Amino acid sequence: MIFNSTFLFYSVHLATRHQNSQITNAKLQEACKRKYLSCIPPLNLVTSSKCRTHLSTTDSIISKQFQGQHGRAYLFETVVNVEEGPSEERHMTTGLHTVKDIHCSRCRSVLGWKYEKAYEQSQRYKEGKYILEKQLLTDVN
Repeated sequence: MIFNSTFLFYSVHLATRHQNSQITNAKLQEACKRKYLSCIPPLNLVTSSKCRTHLSTTDSIISKQFQGQHGRAYLFETVVNVEEGPSEERHMTTGLHTVKDIHCSRCRSVLGWKYEKAYEQSQRYKEGKYILEKQLLTDVN
């Protein structure tokens, strides 16, 4: 995947190897479901602060000018290893939106939300994008 024509890219792949034969079949299956980001050239990873599961890269941040329930939040183009909750309509500072809360697929903590629909024309750029709250994230070099 090429970002901003700078030829920075990352590939998303499933971890399918394990070296410890003590790992149970259920744990192995869970590990194989999670996606791990490998960055070429190395980019900063964004992970859950609770369990360190890979969520995105800093290159995927569209804007840092958002506000979440816990303070500063970032708008991301893509994220991985999250599960979406049910759709609901919310009145936000920029108008009415249909959103889904997103949870870490490993620790189940709420990380932010996904914009499904924006009712204001000027806000439609958010559709399909993700908000992750800074306080719930960790940057990894």
